[in-house]
Amino acid sequence: MKSITAILLCCLSIVCPLCAQTDVTSLYLENAGFDNTADFVTSNVYTYAHDTEGNGGVSSCQPVTDWIVDGTGDAKAGGVFQFGSGFGLAGSTYIVPTTDSEGNASGGALGLATCWTNSVGYSHTVTLPKGVYRLSFKVYNAGPNIRENYDGTFGFIESDGTAHYADGDLFAGEWTETVVFLNILETTTGTIHVGYSCGNVGSANTPKLFVDYVKIEKYDEDYMMEDFTPFIDPNGWSGDGTYKAEGVIGKEVFQWAASLNTGRHLEQKLTGLPNGIYNLSMLVCVSSTSGRDNTNNKITDGSLDYASFHANDKSHGVPAYNREDFNKYDRIELNGINVTDGTLDLYLNQDLTGPNWHVVQVKRLTRIRPIPSNVLYLLGDIDENRSVAIPDVTALVNIILNGGGGQTRADVNEDGAISIPDVTQLVNIILGTAPIKTVDLTHRYANLDAMVYAEQQASDNSSSPAYMLTKAQSTISGNDVSSHYDLSDFLTTLNITTTLNDVASVSIYALDKTAIAGPMNIQCQDGNNSVSYSAGQELIYSNSQESDVVTVSNLSGSGTYTAYLRPVSLSGGVLVTIRTTDGRYYSQNFTGIKAGEVNNLIFTQTAAQNLWMATIPGNTYFSMLSTPGAHNAATSSVSSSQAKCQSETIAQLLANGVRAFDLRPRYTSNTQSDIELENLTIYHGITSTGVKFKDAIDILIDFVKQNPSEAVSVIMNKENSSALFSLTDQSETWRASMRECFGNEARSPYLMGSVRGYHTLDDVRGRVSIVSRNPYGNSSNNYRDVIYGAVIENWPDDGVVTNYTCDMTQAWNWVDCRASVEDAYNSNTSNKTSLVEQQLQLASSNTDHFHYNYTYTSIANSPASYANTMNPATVSIISNLNGPLCYVYADFMGSTSYSGASLLRAIVEQNYKYVFEGKRRQ
Repeated sequence: MKSITAILLCCLSIVCPLCAQTDVTSLYLENAGFDNTADFVTSNVYTYAHDTEGNGGVSSCQPVTDWIVDGTGDAKAGGVFQFGSGFGLAGSTYIVPTTDSEGNASGGALGLATCWTNSVGYSHTVTLPKGVYRLSFKVYNAGPNIRENYDGTFGFIESDGTAHYADGDLFAGEWTETVVFLNILETTTGTIHVGYSCGNVGSANTPKLFVDYVKIEKYDEDYMMEDFTPFIDPNGWSGDGTYKAEGVIGKEVFQWAASLNTGRHLEQKLTGLPNGIYNLSMLVCVSSTSGRDNTNNKITDGSLDYASFHANDKSHGVPAYNREDFNKYDRIELNGINVTDGTLDLYLNQDLTGPNWHVVQVKRLTRIRPIPSNVLYLLGDIDENRSVAIPDVTALVNIILNGGGGQTRADVNEDGAISIPDVTQLVNIILGTAPIKTVDLTHRYANLDAMVYAEQQASDNSSSPAYMLTKAQSTISGNDVSSHYDLSDFLTTLNITTTLNDVASVSIYALDKTAIAGPMNIQCQDGNNSVSYSAGQELIYSNSQESDVVTVSNLSGSGTYTAYLRPVSLSGGVLVTIRTTDGRYYSQNFTGIKAGEVNNLIFTQTAAQNLWMATIPGNTYFSMLSTPGAHNAATSSVSSSQAKCQSETIAQLLANGVRAFDLRPRYTSNTQSDIELENLTIYHGITSTGVKFKDAIDILIDFVKQNPSEAVSVIMNKENSSALFSLTDQSETWRASMRECFGNEARSPYLMGSVRGYHTLDDVRGRVSIVSRNPYGNSSNNYRDVIYGAVIENWPDDGVVTNYTCDMTQAWNWVDCRASVEDAYNSNTSNKTSLVEQQLQLASSNTDHFHYNYTYTSIANSPASYANTMNPATVSIISNLNGPLCYVYADFMGSTSYSGASLLRAIVEQNYKYVFEGKRRQ
């Protein structure tokens, strides 16, 4: 099968249309890109059509090579303008777009100014042979009022006057592809027209449209073009839940859904369609008042897919926009829709809670190809009479000598060539010395939906190579086509060999954060194979089924383990991490991974680096991780038994797997220093750790620089010197020192200024996030004007689990987050254990990724003594939970003493109970 699909694999990482079409532009157009420098407008052009001959001419439109002026009456100026150039127009200067539709900054585009009542444009005469064509234009709308008044005349006019025009929906400041489909029944001479007619489109002194990259593409001979747009009833949409149709204007349907629950909200099911393959063109707009960025009082446009539009087996994500941007439509082109039972199910699905305004506008529904009826044939049946006999030999010989039809059937020995050996094989079939073979081409017309799971089982990958994929079904025939394609051939295969013992799992992390697992669609129509991907639905703990991590679980001992990935380019390489049964993690980088092929990797790394985050899907919400933290992290060198909370240095804690650090900096000088930052030292109460704050931050930054799969969190608390010391509280100097630390150009690229609820692990990988705790509430400015970090207001000092709504702010702004805190440090072990259990249960049941949870297991005065009890007690509590823990801070975290190592392992391994939800085979 590898040899059969070798040709297919070269294009697997390319998302291409279903339809087979050939670019034939150069056969008909010499100046399709308008890049002839001789045409460039270099001097003033007239505001109005300048009638120099007194006969109503439009001489203000400049000549363009191979194109003729096609404007009448009061048409305004037009011509070819160089990108980024300025030109005089009615005494003013106007700058055309700086780049063309392909992103190039050279060449030119055809600029068209306005007209009052008539049309302006250019035309090019072509002769097109019989066939189906796709005529497209790239159009830039420079006028914000064009869309409301625009009457598109981009299209093709046949010699008998039959006109084929593109729909006119152009958005200001955007290059848009405008498409016309042509079904030429016999060779036709006609004109390609680029321009528009209008009725008083705003001011008349600037070009309103630019045109570039006219393209003509011809479809395969078995294509057809039938318009079924009238089948869609503008008034025929219905909705579920609390639904109200606000009205229909033409084909544009407005709908308000008061219910904010997820589910379909607009639906129309078409019946009685002829079976075939369809293309659908839509405009969709979704608006929401939920999920807003309250700091800026708006939604981040396109940051989340709130809805998706579906047509049978095809779908397209639709972002929700701000209410004020409600007229911002998304263009949806769904190509290759299979209709097999005469039914086309169209629906707008609300994927997430939030959107409550929807608009849909159907532009075009066309059938482009019938479903092939002859997908079964006898190999060697050259004359197609459903038998293999002597006449087939004659037909085969004629093909070899003269060429002709039946090429696929004529490759009797299936070697990819039509030659004499095929005659020999055909004779053997007729004589009965070779079997007659029935060829099933169902797979050639299959549209397969499959899933590469982020969590795979070793037994599945060894016993059934494609088992991690869902059962592949042909949406045309309904037959299982896995017998025709070994679906593992559509994947990137990694065979990872290791000599490490006690292997529990092997994880692959794409260092460039490419999604290597998730839904995929394999299009096999007529041998034109491609693979496309979809992010899938939102999950509770992560924001899609996609994943930049694939983990093979349930392993034992050394050996070779196989993982399957999507066939995507991995130019950044992968980090392979092996987790052993004793909770250690070993990692090694690999480059040169070949997409769609088998890659054999030898794992030789034996250094324990504990890069456990490399085994967690990057789209897991950062707030939903279970992260081990070190309480008073810099106290390993402290001699006081009351102040010593850790036995390892910060660097050692990182190496052990700790990713959250409790740091408490205090300004140690009573006078202003020339180098303020040098006097910012980490304390525990009245005890100095001797560790400078900047040095601690630099250790954390160096770690994430060297290990970009990891993310580190810091929670700061300014030790209140006015309460604990006789020195004056240096608040202003403290803040200035902080700004100096975080504003340093060498540090700032690796710092996370504000962590919000929508941030994922991938958003913070390779960075250190900063959060401060403020026990004094908004009245205190201790943490103000520090340029990095969120602040948890009203931190419940020595507080039990009573405040579940601590706001997280930054520079007096709410940052879409809240925090729940348990930090009762003046307690006894019995009461403390109860509070820790209460807080961890609260965290584990949390499904709001805008809510952070902080659990402190430490008790003051004798950290070592209490850790000896609290750490194993916390391990026991965690064993009975199945959800996220968020941050758990403990004394002697990760230490071989006081059960610190067991606690760290329990917290980290909690992640694997839930982060693969929806990403593993159920």
